[in-house]
Amino acid sequence: FVSTLFLGVGKTTLIQKVTQALKSSGIPIDGFYTEEVREGGRRTGFDVVTLSGKRGPLSRVSSDSSTSRREYRVGQYVVDLVSFEQLVLPMLRNVNHGSDAEKKICVIDEIGKMELFSQAFIQAVRQ
Repeated sequence: FVSTLFLGVGKTTLIQKVTQALKSSGIPIDGFYTEEVREGGRRTGFDVVTLSGKRGPLSRVSSDSSTSRREYRVGQYVVDLVSFEQLVLPMLRNVNHGSDAEKKICVIDEIGKMELFSQAFIQAVRQ
């Protein structure tokens, strides 16, 4: 199932409700979604949240306009690839290992520019 709705129409909310319903029904499921981080009413970044409740930074606003060679940016946001990969890659590797009875449905809320900076993520999704 792929949802390509417009911004701000509730895709993440829909995913949260559907995954909760599937979990409640005993269906094995894992994955992640992204959530805005706000401070003082202003968006300062995005976090990745796994369906098991782990959370880590995906990106934050950078006040520094200089870019280092290892820094990935989307607009004003600096992407934290290390945090993203440490949180998401183990979950993706684990989602379809084992017997058919142990396999899980994998939910990924969004694959956008920030996520696609990670070649390891791209490879894990393809597998």
